[in-house]
Amino acid sequence: MLVVIRGLENWRHLLENVKFKFKIWIDYKSLEYFMKVQKLNGRQACRALYLSIFNFTSKHVPRTKMGKIDILSRRPN
Repeated sequence: MLVVIRGLENWRHLLENVKFKFKIWIDYKSLEYFMKVQKLNGRQACRALYLSIFNFTSKHVPRTKMGKIDILSRRPN
């Protein structure tokens, strides 16, 4: 989830108030239910509040089906 948060922070100026929904592909099934959880601890509540300003949907795609991983999402070393 931290990668999604950091990515949205970097692209916030472009994605914050868009009228269309954009998709975030994730390879962890558990993150798909993050915004649907009813009982959150303090840290999760802050992250959910931050994510609520974006108009997006998350879609689970297994790592084997994603194809070539984007080089921008990996560490340089």
